[in-house]
Amino acid sequence: ATLSHNRHTILHNVNLEIKKGEWVFLVGPSGSGKTTILNMIQGLLKPSSGRVVVNGQNLYEMSQNDRAKFRARNFGTVYQTNNWISSLNVVENIALPLYLSGMDRAAATKQALESLRRVDLEKYATYSPLVLSVGQQQRISMARATVSTPILLVADEPTGNLDSKNGDMIMRLIMSFKSDHDSTIVLVTHNSDYLPLSDHRLFIADGAVT
Repeated sequence: ATLSHNRHTILHNVNLEIKKGEWVFLVGPSGSGKTTILNMIQGLLKPSSGRVVVNGQNLYEMSQNDRAKFRARNFGTVYQTNNWISSLNVVENIALPLYLSGMDRAAATKQALESLRRVDLEKYATYSPLVLSVGQQQRISMARATVSTPILLVADEPTGNLDSKNGDMIMRLIMSFKSDHDSTIVLVTHNSDYLPLSDHRLFIADGAVT
């Protein structure tokens, strides 16, 4: 895949395969193209050339609406900074991917509560996520990302804003999810302590995978 913007090439000659059930770390300096690769994998950013195929589906041959539904059903994402809908409480924010995939509200709420229970924060279901600690919010983000049992979990610096205790907790939650569901994990991190957890490491430099 190749992506150019205003004649500036962000990624070039990227050709990679990530197998089902693998845990892959993307490693590289800031501005190297890691987040761009994550966005392309998730169907959020169309490459100027090439294909992105997930589970046999060419993402950019789909309509934008079908791609959004595919993403809601099959992908989960954890970011360094969470974007909550302030008018929704914790369980409603977790259920959002289920609403987007077409699930009715009662079933989505039940499934979201189960996901919240897995991160041991069920008692905060009716709270606003904005009043919780940074560590609690990231655990809620994990609950939202995994609520639909995605085939692919994408994590972009998920421990970047956390102390070591909370960061380790998030990594344990990711490990547990992978173990329970044999899901594929693609994770960006600058924390070298976590690198031994990965099956493979892809080093990104100047828009190329080495």
